[in-house]
Amino acid sequence: MELLSECKASEIFEGQVVVYKHLYAYLDSMCLKWCLDLNMPDIIHNHGQPITLHHLASTLQVPPSKIDGVRRFMRHLAHNGFFHITRLLHDDNEEKEAYALTIASKLLVKGTQHSLAPMSKCVLDPTLSGSNNLSFVGGDMFLSIPHAHAILLKWILHDWDDEHCVKILKKCKDAILNDVKGGKVIIIDTVINENHEEHELTQLKLRMDIMMTHVNGKERSQEELKKLFLKAGFQNYKISPLTGIYSLIEVYP
Repeated sequence: MELLSECKASEIFEGQVVVYKHLYAYLDSMCLKWCLDLNMPDIIHNHGQPITLHHLASTLQVPPSKIDGVRRFMRHLAHNGFFHITRLLHDDNEEKEAYALTIASKLLVKGTQHSLAPMSKCVLDPTLSGSNNLSFVGGDMFLSIPHAHAILLKWILHDWDDEHCVKILKKCKDAILNDVKGGKVIIIDTVINENHEEHELTQLKLRMDIMMTHVNGKERSQEELKKLFLKAGFQNYKISPLTGIYSLIEVYP
């Protein structure tokens, strides 16, 4: 019996879309890497207004025979939310296609307060680690944590397996109990919440979870975090939305 004989053609097409989407997903990362390597967000930002295709190609020193490739490249990035395609009235009163920054590409402009450009380049090109672009500072947070009323763990727990997370949390708990009453641990990290989030947000968090496997870390659900907190001896916790990806987690002894 044919495996898909009972399926509608529309269902088969939907399945094909899912397969092809993941087969070619690597192209999204490659295009983003090229976008950063070519400094496109900075070029448009420094231009002060939406930039036309020919002006962008000229700035990039792209030969005329390759301009259509730039147009197709920008169309792909715009479709994925990195640029906004608009129309500009040119000197000859002819409208020209132009590209403006979106919130996503504004986050990729270098040197700004919330810039994700350095992190993005590191993720997209891991060979940058340990080079002149990145230096490491030694230390062992499992040995001791200074006494404090509140301890902030920012994007730390997802770097570690459960056993090491419990050790970190126990050290934090000891440091708080040696301080004054009312202390707490403040954690900024990703919390997976598949049943109460938009599909694409959960998809992003699950991709981040896969990425963390290379360092033996993981992104966790609320239930998984609760188990860590209880195992480390904490009595209560509170999770509040912080940004689309991250949550603010307050843990109390």
